[in-house]
Amino acid sequence: MKTVLLVTRHFPPDFTVGGKRAWRFARYLPQFGWQAHVLTTQPPAGRPHDDTPLELPEGTSIRRTYYPSWWPDEPPRASDGTVATPTRYARARDSVVARIKRATRLPAGRDLLLRPRMSRHIANVARQVGADALWVTSSPYTATLFGVDAARQTGLPLVLDLRDPWTLNFLSQDNPGWQMRTEQAWERAVFQAAERVVVTCEEASAAYRRHMADLPDERVVTIYNAFDPDHRPQPVARDDGRFQIVHFGSCYGHRRLQSVLEALAVLRDERGMDVSCVRLLNLGRMAAEDLELSERLGLDAIVEHMPFVPYRDGLAKLAASDLLLLLAYGTQTLFIPAKLYDYLLVQRPILCVSSPSELTGIIDTTQTGAWAQPGDIQAIGDLLERALKTWQAGGKGIKPDTAEVDRFSAPATTREFASLLDDVVAQHGSR
Repeated sequence: MKTVLLVTRHFPPDFTVGGKRAWRFARYLPQFGWQAHVLTTQPPAGRPHDDTPLELPEGTSIRRTYYPSWWPDEPPRASDGTVATPTRYARARDSVVARIKRATRLPAGRDLLLRPRMSRHIANVARQVGADALWVTSSPYTATLFGVDAARQTGLPLVLDLRDPWTLNFLSQDNPGWQMRTEQAWERAVFQAAERVVVTCEEASAAYRRHMADLPDERVVTIYNAFDPDHRPQPVARDDGRFQIVHFGSCYGHRRLQSVLEALAVLRDERGMDVSCVRLLNLGRMAAEDLELSERLGLDAIVEHMPFVPYRDGLAKLAASDLLLLLAYGTQTLFIPAKLYDYLLVQRPILCVSSPSELTGIIDTTQTGAWAQPGDIQAIGDLLERALKTWQAGGKGIKPDTAEVDRFSAPATTREFASLLDDVVAQHGSR
């Protein structure tokens, strides 16, 4: 059996969603001829931890020495759903302090200062576990630089798991020009150095193939995020007699409940529907703007929110819901929210608010729900009305295409990952 070192800053019991990708790979890789070892961080001190069991195969090791012990934890981000305090996007973005921080921060992140140490450490751990390949995932994007250096020191083939776009990410567009130019140069260098660069949706792959047109098309690969069929939950018993809509994640920036709240107000005010039977539950951090809007619209009695709960408990809440709310990040299309795969696992109806994209295509092909564009309040209202009437009539709402859904199971995506590792090791050895 060959060995791969998975290098990831985030890993359970950290709640961060990116760590679950590495966790699922580590669980299933031995089925496809690869033993995984994980290099990650200690869980953030003083923050809630997810006590969901890891259930890793025998022989899998976890080394929590990614950072030195003296390196300070970063403060929670707006996307950190373990924090109960609502976010306020516009104020944070426009404040003088925020502008100064953006103008003076190190390109790619403050842990750039650790580059020599991190590169040596990754290389040393790779040698200790007898790795045949390196897999290094962002964020932070500095991890890609560490991975390139470590691969050069060890001579191992490198797969960089970019996940979300780096400089093509709209969140990077507000960076000062000198930072953007520096990160663009680094990004091109790591694309040139890696055997493969992996992203989590085909639209992002296509964008990078256009952006890096001088590189072989096969350099950029799509491997989707996934759900673990072993973790399909039993629904939590409910007897409240309410129509429960759940959003599994944090609201911040352009990821807002605004359109759904406005559509609920339309159902009440223009279509004469009683929406008092609705419960809109957000599992994660709320946007202050959404809370204020719900109060202005007189919907605050039906809106509830709580910080993240352990993953297994969150899945049980999803399974007990009547409608799952899936919000794209505004009109951006180079991302597929990772919560989609949790929704596919529990097979409850999905209401997706997104521009036409790969995400909406998956909703259509899996037959797991319906979608409308952000800001199209009447269309969102139509979908909510249909779902509410289906619930009132005792209907189930969806009949998923199981073959399409199973494409996104962890065994299926890990099989693709293992095949990619086989290819890069073979190609690297033939040089």
